[in-house]
Amino acid sequence: MARADLARAQVLDLDDAWLRLGSVDGWPRSNLHEHVDPESPHGAATCGAIAMNVDTGELWAQQGFIHNVAAERWKL
Repeated sequence: MARADLARAQVLDLDDAWLRLGSVDGWPRSNLHEHVDPESPHGAATCGAIAMNVDTGELWAQQGFIHNVAAERWKL
């Protein structure tokens, strides 16, 4: 899902990155939901997110399911 989304449009800013990381588009194979890889005996699930603007040093992070959840914000 993330590859297709990035092919559609570049990330504009941290707001855009955060919305994409928390997207449920394409459920049940969205960024936030469990995805079972047929090559692996284990599934993966998102349990948090981090987005950073390396130009400004602004860092956004949050634990757990981040759909419609505000990020904790830091300036590095």
